[in-house]
Amino acid sequence: MTPKNRRWILSDSHLGHSNIQKHCRRPADVDKRFTDACKRLIGPEDLVIHLGDVAFGFFDLKSWFTDMPGNWILVRGNHDAHTISWYMNNGFKFACDSFVMGGVYFTHKPAFWLPEGCSINVHGHLHNRVAADHRVFPHCRLFALEHTRYEPMLLEKFLRKGCPGGVVLPQDGEPL
Repeated sequence: MTPKNRRWILSDSHLGHSNIQKHCRRPADVDKRFTDACKRLIGPEDLVIHLGDVAFGFFDLKSWFTDMPGNWILVRGNHDAHTISWYMNNGFKFACDSFVMGGVYFTHKPAFWLPEGCSINVHGHLHNRVAADHRVFPHCRLFALEHTRYEPMLLEKFLRKGCPGGVVLPQDGEPL
């Protein structure tokens, strides 16, 4: 029996962004894989935390949400150029630039500091790349779709184990 109100995490879906395949070595059918996984895994009452860079401006987000299960929260990323109210009018139950829940600080980019009462920063943005200064900020935990077969992950599992793995690419400009 599936428990009610599970909590899922994901980031950087970049729906409709074809250049992301080359940059992060994603498969050409990444949007379909991601969408199918969300429909298969997420229940109608589940909470879904999307850590930004959801879709590019030309992508019809409102239509995409018509048969998408769950209650979605967006932490806007650097590619989420619309207003918070626009995202809420186009499928998200709530949108913001960051938030705290249960001692966890949710952001799009890694946070250099933590709000009072937090011990972990869960973020996206880096995809399958490691930040050059990641050791300086051990409180940061990267969620990368490239490491989860383009599927959302249960938040509790992520907090216990992190992403399951995957190819970590060098920073831009570094040799492969």
